Amino acid sequence: MSCTYFGIPAGRSQNHGHHVCSTWGNHHFKTFDGDVYQFPGLCTYRFASDCRETYKEFSVHIQRGLNKKGHPEIQNVLVTIKDVKIYLTHKYAAVDEEIVKTPHYMSGILIETSDVYTKVYARAGLVLMWNREDSLMLELDPKFNNHTCGLCGDYNGQQVYNEFISGDMEYNPITYGNEHKINTPNSICEDPDETQQVTTCHQHHDECTQLLTSQAFSDCHSRLNLEMYVNACMQDKCACQEAEDAFCLCSTISEYSRQCSHAGGRPRNWRTEKLCPKSCPGNMVYQESSSPCIDTCSHLEISNLCEEHYMDGCFCPEGTVYDDLTEKGCVAVNKCSCKLHGQLYSPGQKIANECEECTCDSGRWICHDLPCPGTCMLEGGSHITTFDGKKYIFHGECYYVLTKNTVNDSHTLLAELGPCSFEDKQTCLKNVVLLIDHKRNIVVFKADGTVLLNELVIHLPHVTASFSVFQPSSHYLVVHTDFGLRLQIQLLPVMQLFVIVNQTAHGKLQGLCGNFNGMEGDDFKTVSGLIEATGSAFANTWKAQPTCNDKVDRLEDPCTLSVESASYAEQWCSLLKHSESPFAKCHSVIDPLEYYKGVLLARFTLTVTFRLGVRKPHYNVTAKLRIVTITCQKGKWSCTVGDCFGTCSIYGNGHYITFDGKQYDFDGDCEYVAVQDYCGEKNSSASFSILTENVPCGTTGVTCSKAIKIFLGRTELKLQDKELLEIRKDHGEHVNYWTRKVGLYLVIEVSNGLMVIWDKKTTVFIKLTPYYKGKICGLCGNFDDKSNNDFTTRSKLLVNKALEFGNSWKHDPQCPDVTAEIQPCDVKPHRKSWSQLECRLIKSDTFKTCHPKVDPIPFYEACVHDACSCDSGGDCECFCSAVAAYAQECAKAMACVFWRTPDICPIFCDYYNARNECTWHYEPCGREIKTCKIITNPSTNFSLPLLEGCYPSCPPEKPIYDEYSKTCVTNDGCGCYMNETYYPPSTEIPTIENCKKCHDYCRVNYCHSNNTRHHHCHPVTHTIQYCHNNINSLHFWNYSSVYYYYYKFDHIKYNPLHFRDNRGGYFIHYNNIYIYNKWLFYTFSNSSNINYHHYSKYASTNLHHHHFSHDYLKVDHHHFSNSSSNINYHHYCKYASTNSHHHYFSHDYLRVDHHHFSNNSSNTIYHHYSKYASTNFHHHHFSNNSSNTNSHHYSKYASNNLHHHHFSHD
Repeated sequence: MSCTYFGIPAGRSQNHGHHVCSTWGNHHFKTFDGDVYQFPGLCTYRFASDCRETYKEFSVHIQRGLNKKGHPEIQNVLVTIKDVKIYLTHKYAAVDEEIVKTPHYMSGILIETSDVYTKVYARAGLVLMWNREDSLMLELDPKFNNHTCGLCGDYNGQQVYNEFISGDMEYNPITYGNEHKINTPNSICEDPDETQQVTTCHQHHDECTQLLTSQAFSDCHSRLNLEMYVNACMQDKCACQEAEDAFCLCSTISEYSRQCSHAGGRPRNWRTEKLCPKSCPGNMVYQESSSPCIDTCSHLEISNLCEEHYMDGCFCPEGTVYDDLTEKGCVAVNKCSCKLHGQLYSPGQKIANECEECTCDSGRWICHDLPCPGTCMLEGGSHITTFDGKKYIFHGECYYVLTKNTVNDSHTLLAELGPCSFEDKQTCLKNVVLLIDHKRNIVVFKADGTVLLNELVIHLPHVTASFSVFQPSSHYLVVHTDFGLRLQIQLLPVMQLFVIVNQTAHGKLQGLCGNFNGMEGDDFKTVSGLIEATGSAFANTWKAQPTCNDKVDRLEDPCTLSVESASYAEQWCSLLKHSESPFAKCHSVIDPLEYYKGVLLARFTLTVTFRLGVRKPHYNVTAKLRIVTITCQKGKWSCTVGDCFGTCSIYGNGHYITFDGKQYDFDGDCEYVAVQDYCGEKNSSASFSILTENVPCGTTGVTCSKAIKIFLGRTELKLQDKELLEIRKDHGEHVNYWTRKVGLYLVIEVSNGLMVIWDKKTTVFIKLTPYYKGKICGLCGNFDDKSNNDFTTRSKLLVNKALEFGNSWKHDPQCPDVTAEIQPCDVKPHRKSWSQLECRLIKSDTFKTCHPKVDPIPFYEACVHDACSCDSGGDCECFCSAVAAYAQECAKAMACVFWRTPDICPIFCDYYNARNECTWHYEPCGREIKTCKIITNPSTNFSLPLLEGCYPSCPPEKPIYDEYSKTCVTNDGCGCYMNETYYPPSTEIPTIENCKKCHDYCRVNYCHSNNTRHHHCHPVTHTIQYCHNNINSLHFWNYSSVYYYYYKFDHIKYNPLHFRDNRGGYFIHYNNIYIYNKWLFYTFSNSSNINYHHYSKYASTNLHHHHFSHDYLKVDHHHFSNSSSNINYHHYCKYASTNSHHHYFSHDYLRVDHHHFSNNSSNTIYHHYSKYASTNFHHHHFSNNSSNTNSHHYSKYASNNLHHHHFSHD
């Protein structure tokens, strides 16, 4: 027995044949709704199309022709997805009339080819597969239900109707097919004769049946309608007129095998050297049903994240992976090579640099750290890079401590910063001062090359016991000390400083150059022990002169002050990143973009002035939120830091902030691993993976995250189009999760220590518990508190370029690499001024309280970038999302900012208020509220961050907000939430454990207030049993030899119920559906066994449903009679807030009134069960004695009386 949860819409199951339309062989077609017919048209036809009047998302046209052997095959396919036209032939694929090389990605569309298929995948909800011969398959998302037209039918879940029966008219397949002919100019094509009859060819029945019922298809018989494919097989044999031709036999058998896989089956290999053989390249093997997600040397774990159904094709033998690096076929994993900068390295080969040594092992690099010196850089007078790699800008005007020893006072290095000239806003390095020998000796290095020792000029080279100074060229001074400190002082064209220390100083330093402990995140630690948020706030604490004024961050962009200066800077600074410039050789080891941006800001020639003065330091302090306890001791803060939850942010058009705080941009138009806990370690088990799918946001080529996929064991959650979709697989562990809406965000919390917060647009926050520190990988980094190693690739090699790092984490190895960073404001220069004007809000006084706590510059740059890129609609949305991302970081830093106005990104909370009420209000930083879902869900590991949005204000007498009723209630008014499903108070709640025990009892929990539950049981018969936990769906299990076919009817919406057979666990769907007077009736047939099942929906009035299983169906509105001497009856546990009365009778004559029943038969059986309810149900069940007949009734919640009369008889 299995229980499923229906609080969240379900996605595609393993059995998804009812989402698939196909055509194959000798003009055979299978519609979405299961009709199989033959239409021998050779014109161009509408295979399937979105036929809504207002907006059409797709269309598929096909044309068949006759090959050299006279057999029909598909010659071309035209797929139109929104405004993109894809034309497929046997030899090529063209997009918008231009031939493209596959795989081809664009605008959420993928076109790829394999040895067997050409495949088109569209994020709009379409998958098309063509074997480049006779077979074409189209799978559609359920959102297109009842919206399609063409040879594939209307996709409404009903066979025959609207395709071959419309009103009083009936159509034969040829008439139906001719209606969907596409008339093109200058095209002459004759329609097939509508009067021709299809030959049945019964003489081939036994042969076709034997082939389709072979042992290889044992998992298919209960899933598919065998007779439909037997008929198609017979028609194929007739068409070939007894000729021995593989086409006549293989096409339908192949289609039967494919449809079995669609239905969730696993057909085995049925082909032989003589029967429909298939060959594969290299050492690959042909399989009838296997996962299309093949592990490769570059992507060893791709099969763990596979969303595709099983299919036929060429695959690697078990125990091997495909070598996509050398293209030499399938190899053992330990034979996989490694790749670095386009060069391949064999297993066992080593590479090394100054800081690490790496060995190629099974396609990944195994690296070991080497003793590595640290370098601090002071460039251009204001650009500082710490020993641990943190970069920041500081425009100082004082002497500052660059680095000093924390263990003893053996040495101190100072730098004098100040304006380059009297009127210049740029900052220059003017002097470098080295205090050594416990401050007994002071060495001063001036910008003109003069060196002073204790205020006396010394001549170079100069060597003492504690230090030495050399001048190897006119541009540089080199200093060595006996305590491991080295200096490289650049004199021309401007003074710059490079400080090198060895590993003996690890964790023993402090100052503007950081603490050299390998963790970039704490480099802004002040002398008092606290960690500042911005470079200026940090640097001000390291002033060596107390009389100097504190400096603030400069938020203005100097390039906006002068058009001439901006053009001059761009002309020369762009040489750094050009692929043909002298700097191109450095690009593989040093990212030129950081230097391009830095030099662009400091683009003027600097003049230097000199001043010397050393004073005792003076310090001021601020606190950082991540610290757990802070104690003031002897004028310094003593801090105890606890393990913190990590947060990765992905927002806007490819902006990332890793768990360790590294900020970067990456624009790729594929799917990428954001974070996962399977990182290639042997014997490691994966519990989750999150993919981000990027698509272009405008015409500039910039992408943004439009869909998030969360893999949790056997569950996949897909966040897209403002909805959460759940897809359940048939393998993997069950992982619990909970969802709730908080402000503007949807929050998903998982039992394994993962939380995902999504704004239903382009922003997602991923939170992890400290358990995952150092155990994850992906675009969000490795969560080890060291941001300088976040750019670790899939192959476990540390790189320095965001492009190389991001490309390594693409989900599909065939996806093309991103080769250049797109600058949308350069592509669309007319949008730049508007973007800068709007985005200056981030740097304005509106966010003044946040500026010292969160650096606004990266968010301002991201805002301008996004506002320039969104040029095809959504301009304001891109701008608002970028500002909201900064506001959210401010809220995390406890700087709440009211930045939205009626004119700037307004939020309309009054929408949620009832008339004449004022319950809902906008909260820029959220607030704590009690809701029924929060207090009834299990306790969590997370404290939810403050999230902006609309929040209800409940009065003290009703302090809890009920999400279900959307009202404020008392504690007693809360219902229960079980597996994302809501149960009102006093409603019965099933559990997974109870469902597993349904063979003996149907156990029920009753929901009381505050999620308390009372256990109750009913004994039941063992023949048939069911459990369910949602008012929208039921699951049935059959223990007899009968298969169940069923669909539920809810006015115009059709959703499947699943029936399971005890012998093999097969899921089967309905057989025939007929509509009479707008109510739904079913007929079921299976050999001599008749079974009937009914499930009724919500009702607000009296409903009378009369259902029969019979060879000849007769319907009378109210009166029925039967005659029987024996009776079979079954009772099922109900889950309803109603009073249920069940009455079972065997009788010759029956008198029925509202509440009482009488029986005049010698064999009388009466059963009555009462439930907890607010209304009355009256159910009347009758059954006669047929050899294998059962009657079952299930009723749902109702707000009035329901009367159901059900009969089953021969």
